Amino acid sequence: MASLMILKASFTIKYVSVGDFRFSYIERGKRQGAENVILMVHGFTGDKGVWCLMGNALPKTFHLVAVDLPGHGYTTRKHHDDHSIPAQAAKLHQVKLTPSLRDFSLSKVSRGCEWSIKNSESRQI
Repeated sequence: MASLMILKASFTIKYVSVGDFRFSYIERGKRQGAENVILMVHGFTGDKGVWCLMGNALPKTFHLVAVDLPGHGYTTRKHHDDHSIPAQAAKLHQVKLTPSLRDFSLSKVSRGCEWSIKNSESRQI
């Protein structure tokens, strides 16, 4: 069901490996020539699919990227791993899904808000 919603919203399901983690994310549009680039981070117990309806509401000229945080959705789940906000932020920083910090907007909910605060403190992605 979630995959159908993702496809109906014109997103493509993608994966990127960083070390022993495989991150799952969805993407719509292209960075090159995009009016805006938006990185979307879900909340606790959520996954990238929560952004499908938002994707339908935004112009097709926007480049949208929604990522599954570690332990969520189809991103690697390690039960004995550190799932604290700083640890998740550190893992996500290794994934270069966006060109640079000043080239994208960040949309988030719940735990995604905590991650974005940690991201702002460290000023890196």
